[in-house]
Formats: sequence, structure tokens, C-alpha cells
Amino acid sequence: MGKTISMLVSWNLIKNNNNYYIISSHYKYLEYISKKYNKIYLISTIKRNFSNNNLKLINKISNVYVIELPNIEKYIRSIKYIIIYFNTIKKYSKKSDLFYCRVPDPFCWMPAILFRKNSIMHYVGDSIEATRYNEQWSKFKKLIMIIGYIPEYILTVLASKKSMVFVNGFHLAKKLRRYGIMANPVISSTVSENELNEIPIRKKNNKKRINLIYIGYIRYSKGMNSLKLLWKKMQENNIKYSFHIIGTGEMIDDIRYYISENKLEESVKLHGYMDKREIINDLLRESDLFIFPSLSEGSPRVVIEAMSLGVPVISTPVGALPFIFKDKEDIRYFYFNDVEKIIDIIKEYMINKEIFYLQSVNAFEKVKNNYTLEKYLDAIFNIGENQ
Repeated sequence: MGKTISMLVSWNLIKNNNNYYIISSHYKYLEYISKKYNKIYLISTIKRNFSNNNLKLINKISNVYVIELPNIEKYIRSIKYIIIYFNTIKKYSKKSDLFYCRVPDPFCWMPAILFRKNSIMHYVGDSIEATRYNEQWSKFKKLIMIIGYIPEYILTVLASKKSMVFVNGFHLAKKLRRYGIMANPVISSTVSENELNEIPIRKKNNKKRINLIYIGYIRYSKGMNSLKLLWKKMQENNIKYSFHIIGTGEMIDDIRYYISENKLEESVKLHGYMDKREIINDLLRESDLFIFPSLSEGSPRVVIEAMSLGVPVISTPVGALPFIFKDKEDIRYFYFNDVEKIIDIIKEYMINKEIFYLQSVNAFEKVKNNYTLEKYLDAIFNIGENQ
């Protein structure tokens, strides 16, 4: 301890009066990092006059200093703020020993390239891949979006060549090797070691309905069309179910309309965005299976969270998952949009729950031994601390 770090992140903090609020997962990260560094300049996008319900107060962490950036919904709109970013990064590059930069957040390349700062480049996603897989956009729009992003991507790659690089997922590390960048794969987690003494005793489902759950963004690349088809197929197969969805996104109105149009209100429960960990954990404990139909991911921490509570996971082999969890041993895989396979796995669960219980035990042990919040952040910030 003793160094100063600046964190350039688009975390969209909430500001009310002179207090700053943050979601619980990011608060956990800040708590940990604050013990590693003497001073943290949190350079982040800000939202004003929004509800701070269930959020954590950053001001409680005494050595974190919030530096405001304008709220940006889409990358293209960040261009008009380039001077603000430049001046802010220039100012705090003089005050910091190290910069932590999230990729693909806007202008994450500036500290390393323009100000030659020691930097950690942390790839938490892949904008080009996410654009390619967006079912809502035409091929022409995807092409235009990718072409517009290429200058930013090239600068990010050049900055990475000068920096310590970490990626959420082995597939991203493989992609960067093509550019001569040796990246360190890490597995994102918000589950602390002290939460994982032994596999939790989950509530037994004594109802005739099977309880299913999805947590994450409500968008095309997360497999929402797969879920709509799944609900229809479950009805056709006379499977009584309750499906809980926690999250929000650009497809939320479409999902809400589909539920209403097909009279699924009794079966599908939309909870919206939720940051109250106790309620989320209760819903997970009451779930028989966690369904994750995503197409584009790094290392999905919601899967880790489900496994930490002993919930069997059914997922696409997306991001880091197939590198760390084995099919039919720790997890069950299906290919994107293969709803018939999901149905088959659900039917198998209803016949033989013991197999899935053993899967959940194996997954819990892997999470406990390898994929905790402490191991995740140690990998990144212990290295940075010693630079």
C-alpha cells in the first residue's frame, strides 16, 4: 500500500446532492482495491437525480475520490466529450502512479498512448463481437458501426501493447495474441471467499411447477428470443413452470408485450433491474435451474453467482465457460437458439434430479477453489500494486 491509482471506468454512478452511489458488485471491487492503494481517483460517468435505492454509498470509503465524466449511453456520442476526457486524464495522470482502464469504455487508450502512464488494460467485453451478433441490426448497420469503431479499436490495441493486459475470458486472450499482445485471462466474480464455506442447503420445490431463472441484460445478444420460444415450447410440452427474469435492457418492452400477448403473466415474472442481493439470492435458492442462453460474453459472473448458491446451470458454451466448466460434470450446455435441447435437459432434470445435484456440487467446489472475488481482483491489482 502507498501508491495512487486512477480508474477510468464507465460505471454510471448515481449522484444525489453531494453523495455518490454505486451498484453492489462495483462497491465490492472498490472496497477491495481501497485496501491495496493509498488513494483512488474514480474517474467515472455520472447519472444525476436518479433513485439511489439499494445502491451503495461510495463516500463511506474514505480514500476514494470521484471525478465526474458526462453520462454516455452510446460510444458514438462520446466523441463530443473528447476534450473533457483529454483534460481529465491529463490532470490525473500527473497525480497517479497507475491507471486502470476498462475496455471497451471510451478513450481507454489515452493514459498509455498520450500520457505514457503505466496502465492496466482490462478487457471486459468485445464491442465488435457484440455488434456482429446483434439480431436487431441489419448487416449494413453492423458494418457502419464496426467501421466507425475501428479507429478506437486500433488505438486500444496500441495502448495494450504498452500495458499490462487482462481479459475476462480465454477467447479474448486468444484473439489478442494475433496482435502480439499476451493477455492474462481472469474469471470475473463477485462471490467472496467468506460466503463459500459449504454448498448451501437449497429450499426444496414442493410445487408441481418447475422454477427457472435468468439474470442479466434483456437484449438480443443475450438470447431473449430463445427464451420466448422456450416459454412457448414448455406450454406445448405441458410443462408447468415459473420463470423469473431479473434485469433490464433495450428488449424489455418487447418481452413485456410478448408475455401479455401470450397470457404468460402467471408463468413469467419480470422483476426488472434489481441490486438487492438478499432478494436475488432468495430467488436463486428457490430456483431449480439457472438458464443462460447468451451468445456474447466474457466471463459471465451471474453464472458463478448461481453456482455459488448450488443452482444447476444450463448455458450456451459462451465466453470463458467451456474453458473452466465441463459439460455434464459441472454444467449442461446447449447451442445458441437450440430450444429443443433446453427442453430435453429440463425433462431430464424432472426425471432425475440427483444427476443435476451432483453437477451443482462439482460447480460449487470449482467456484470455491478457483473463482472468488479475491482471486479475481488479486490477479489484476496485486500485479498493478507492485509496478
